[in-house]
Amino acid sequence: MTPLRIIPNQDVCKLLGLQDTTMLGIAIKSGKFEPNIGVAFEPGEIDNKHWIVKVYEDRLNAWLGKGGNHEK
Repeated sequence: MTPLRIIPNQDVCKLLGLQDTTMLGIAIKSGKFEPNIGVAFEPGEIDNKHWIVKVYEDRLNAWLGKGGNHEK
């Protein structure tokens, strides 16, 4: 089993037309991607000071291949 490849947030934001990691995190947490493309933890959720967002290549590719629906 191969590990999931994480795509840099800056690249994902550019690809999806999102302003920054915060906007990406909010979109993931609010269920804007179906199927889900990754995980997001808002500040304070796990003793973190900033958004922690991980987008997985396989999941993003699956979402893009299905003509995923994302509302900006």
